[in-house]
Amino acid sequence: MPKKPSRRSGGFARMLQSLGPAEETGGEFVPSPATAGLLVDGDGEAWVLTKHPLDARMARRLMRRADVVIIGDGAGDVLRRVGTAAQDREAAWAEVEDRLGREDHPIYSAFRGRSEDGRRLLYVEQSC
Repeated sequence: MPKKPSRRSGGFARMLQSLGPAEETGGEFVPSPATAGLLVDGDGEAWVLTKHPLDARMARRLMRRADVVIIGDGAGDVLRRVGTAAQDREAAWAEVEDRLGREDHPIYSAFRGRSEDGRRLLYVEQSC
């Protein structure tokens, strides 16, 4: 039987050494609203978000009942406020429903939020 080649050739270590040090980007890390637990919308309103994502059933219920619905595209870089009309909410739900909590990309995660004056928010964040 032929002898197997040695797996300890050091190829991976040599490849890593050839890369050199990583370049500094100079930018600071800015967490998404869901990661930070705080969302400040376009009107300057602050919303405190829950730590854990909602399941699809709770998100669907809150989509209909929330005072404000915001979708955060690109991990919250672009915030889109959804209108209060039933057809606006249904269209928004149709957009996110199939990807809510899934492993397919893009992923949507839903979070409950509250304002200082007690209004309810549904925040749906898109991530990759």
